[in-house]
Amino acid sequence: MKWDIKPNQSSIFYEDTSKSRSIKAIVIDVDNQTVKEIDIKNYIDYLQRLMKFYNYEEHQLTNDRDFIFINNDSDRNTNLMKAFFWTSNKNAIFGNAIIVKIPKSGDYNKLQSTKLSLEEVKGAVTFGE
Repeated sequence: MKWDIKPNQSSIFYEDTSKSRSIKAIVIDVDNQTVKEIDIKNYIDYLQRLMKFYNYEEHQLTNDRDFIFINNDSDRNTNLMKAFFWTSNKNAIFGNAIIVKIPKSGDYNKLQSTKLSLEEVKGAVTFGE
């Protein structure tokens, strides 16, 4: 799978902020054109406040999928981010995720993936104009 990550791409969703999360995430930063791996281990409501997330939603997918997408929203303060959680089990502690940080949203195209390694993501991502 190949992604061409463009500045105005985005996504959609919902989430229960009382759930605990333990996530290994791959961060794709469009502004700085970097791809790196991080660990997120926290309650999502605390993480939401810490990183200024809003308007996020959870969808149940297959057992091997577990994603987060984050983007700035152009109709609000650009310091705020919208988080996209797609998880396989609402009662589980989750594994891998991909975080996509995008400067502005306007085109709500869905970005999708399966669980991939950092090197696989680096090989699949190009940064569009």
